[in-house]
This record gives sequence, structure tokens and C-alpha cells, in this order.
Amino acid sequence: MNERKNFLLTVYAFDGWHGSLIHVCELAKALNSMGFSVYLTGVDISSEIKDYVSGFADLYFFEDLPLNVDYDYVLAYHEPICTYLIEKGLKYKKLAFGSLSSIITMEVPSLLCEYGFPLVVHNRRLEEYMKELFSPADINTYVFINSAPDEFICDVNLSGQLKNIAMISNHLPEELSDAAKILKNNNINVEIFGKGYNYTRITPEILLKYDLIITIGKTVQYALSMGIPVYNYDHFGGVGFIRLDNLDREEFYNFSGRSNFRKLSGKDIYDEIVSGYDFALKEINKIKTIARNRYSLTNNLKSLLNYLDNSGGVLKNTSEWKIYKARCVQYAQMIINYKKEFRNIKNLLYLLKLFYAVINKLSFGRCYKNKLAALISALNRNGIC
Repeated sequence: MNERKNFLLTVYAFDGWHGSLIHVCELAKALNSMGFSVYLTGVDISSEIKDYVSGFADLYFFEDLPLNVDYDYVLAYHEPICTYLIEKGLKYKKLAFGSLSSIITMEVPSLLCEYGFPLVVHNRRLEEYMKELFSPADINTYVFINSAPDEFICDVNLSGQLKNIAMISNHLPEELSDAAKILKNNNINVEIFGKGYNYTRITPEILLKYDLIITIGKTVQYALSMGIPVYNYDHFGGVGFIRLDNLDREEFYNFSGRSNFRKLSGKDIYDEIVSGYDFALKEINKIKTIARNRYSLTNNLKSLLNYLDNSGGVLKNTSEWKIYKARCVQYAQMIINYKKEFRNIKNLLYLLKLFYAVINKLSFGRCYKNKLAALISALNRNGIC
């Protein structure tokens, strides 16, 4: 019998049902089912999420992660957690870093990506963005597309009538709220999931109740894999119905609504949904077949593991790495010292400012000046700068 391999995933916040946490938890659960011993580590850990992952992974505050374990694979999101662990003696065979956004400050890749360590991104627009910032020779990217766990590969018997709609968003824009009111006034039931509404993990059991899903991001892959039509719209706007003629383009932009940033009024959204639903039904079986082929988490994870087995990087003890590493350790120590207080937005923003101010002095940080500017603006709004 083969010895179980160890897989470590890092992410900053295990605090609620948002994109990065769901992404990492789904990876962890799938890896566990494939026979791995899975370790998770982060900074902000809620009891609810700790209970949720307990059936398939061991979750630790980053300072408490066991360092006497030989990790076969490390996939690290959100610096400076991983660099801090490396300095403390993290043992690994394969190390890669991940980024899940081009606009969120904590998604800045590690300096080690310039030393040959892979960068795993979850859509081709993000890969393109990284190659705009760094020459292709300087950074080794791998696209691990947002995927649907096997539980979402299930058939739904749609009635053919638009009676029940789910809006799924952690940042519901006003126009969707307006559209929901108009839909309800026209005898179409609308239920809203996300922050401020029904805040819960989205499961197949939830989705199968609906004739249409209005959402962005990975919930699109869930619904399409189940064969439920999707209206792709949220705070960035969106294209509307996912169709055969726009599927590839919207996937390129991670079904984020940022392919065209098209904004509509609530009334216009209502009109599009009512007039376009029948056509969406005609295409959904073909789209479902494509989605199941592309978005299978199990299949995509096997491909990622094969990629990691054949990739690698080399730690270089350069002056830039020494500066970067020292700042990561200092930042992590501040988190440890202020563990009870860091969730206060002012304290967190201040720590981020210290970290990224130094990053921007390094050659690797040349592309993040806009993020530091945005961070300083947030600090100003909170009376910190």
C-alpha cells in the first residue's frame, strides 16, 4: 500500500463563503478523496469553516502549522504566509503559488515566481494579465480553470417555465435588486444568496430548485454543469445569458462580467431574462455537455498534479530575496502579535501598507504601484495615513 502524500494549501482567510475560500476548500476535499493527507493554513479562521473542513483536511493558524511534515506539494495563495513558513523551515518537494485575481491586493504573486516557481491562475485573462506585467520568460503560468466538484455533475429536470430564480452574489448591485422586485411583481419567485441575504455554501441541492441562476464566477460552472441556464451579471455588469456563441469569451474572463462591463437597468435586465429564457433553454443541453468536459474538478486536478510533478524552481539567495523574505517575516510577526486585533480593518490596512510599500521598492513590485496607491487611498478613507 502506497504511503499517503501530503498536500499543503495556504489562503489568508477561512472566514466565510467567498471565492478564495471555496476554491481552496474544494481543492482540499477533492485531494482528500484522491488519497492525499491535506493541510490548510491561514490567518483568519472561523469556527464554522474549521468545522466544515474537519472531515477532509487539517486546518491551522499559520504559526501553528506542523513543520515536521514533509509536504509533497505546496500550493500557496496570499503572501506572505508561504515565505514566512519557508523561513521557518517548511519542507516541500513541489512548490507553486496561486493568484485568483488581478485586482485584489492580497493576490499579488510571490517574488519566487521570478525564480522559476510556477504561478497557478484560474482563468486565461489573468494569465494574459500576468504576462503583460512580466515577460513570458520571467514567469511560468498554469491555468487551472474554475471547476465544478463531481457533486455538481447531476441532471436537473427543468419545467420549461420561468418560475424560480436564484440570484447569487456577495456584492449585489442595485440594478439586480431592482430586477428582483420587478420579477416578483410579475409572479416569478426570486431568492437571493450571499452577504446580506441567505449567506451559505452553494450546493447542488440548492441550485436544483431553480429554473435560472443569476450570478458570476464559479457558480456559473456549477449551474452549467448541472444544465441550468445562467444569466451572467453582477457588480461589474455582464453579458446576460451564457450562450454557445459567448461561452468561450466569458470563460476567458472567468464569467466575471468584465468582458464588456455592460450595465443595464433593473427593467432592462427583467426584459432580457423574460424574452431570452426560451432560447437559453434550447441551448442548455449542448452547453451542459461542454461544461462537464471542461469544468470537472477531478479531471482538472489530475492535470494540475501532473504539471506540478514536472515543474519546479530554485531558491536564489539574492539581495532582493533577502529583503523580501525579511519583510514577509516582519509582516507575519505583526499578525501574530496582533492576532486579536488584526481583523479590525484599520489594523489590517496598516499592515498591508507596510508590506506592499517594501514590495514596490523591489524589481518584482514594479507592477503593483497601482495596488499600493489604492491601498493608501483606503488608508486615507479610514484615517490611518
